[in-house]
Amino acid sequence: MAGDFNDDPSSAALQPLLGVSNLFDVLQLKFPGTAQDRWTYKYGSQLNQIDFVLVSKPLKEGFHDAGIERRGLFGVKGITPFPSVTSAVNAASDHAGVWAEFAM
Repeated sequence: MAGDFNDDPSSAALQPLLGVSNLFDVLQLKFPGTAQDRWTYKYGSQLNQIDFVLVSKPLKEGFHDAGIERRGLFGVKGITPFPSVTSAVNAASDHAGVWAEFAM
């Protein structure tokens, strides 16, 4: 299951989904215990994870790597955007993309 859930992992609204047993957030697998590293969206000075890739236990067993592609964002301190991203108008999104690799 993947997408913009439009809320951070601590929200009450996401607890029924994020609390499902045998459903795993690939960013937590990659960055355990470090929520700061899992941000996918910047609002003001807040960095939050609101985009997710959740996988089943069999996919988790084949988990190899995951990450966040932030170079499509514009105007985020510390992020060097792709050369074609020169303003908010031509940014890929205001969300960073989540990716995952699995050994099958």
